[in-house]
Amino acid sequence: MSNIYKINQKDIRAFIGDCFLYLKDLDIKGLKVSYHFIVSHNNILTKSAEIFLEQNNFIKFKCVPFE
Repeated sequence: MSNIYKINQKDIRAFIGDCFLYLKDLDIKGLKVSYHFIVSHNNILTKSAEIFLEQNNFIKFKCVPFE
């Protein structure tokens, strides 16, 4: 798969940033949240995205194949 179709570290950072902003807008305090990044293909992450997810284990990553 070409890298132009892959998810990179920048994409995951944008996702987490949007999650933080969403939670901030809700003004929820003391709520435990978890971040789940779900994709449909195994080979969709760039190496930088894989490393980012390994280093930030608060983000749960899962592949659910699209059928």
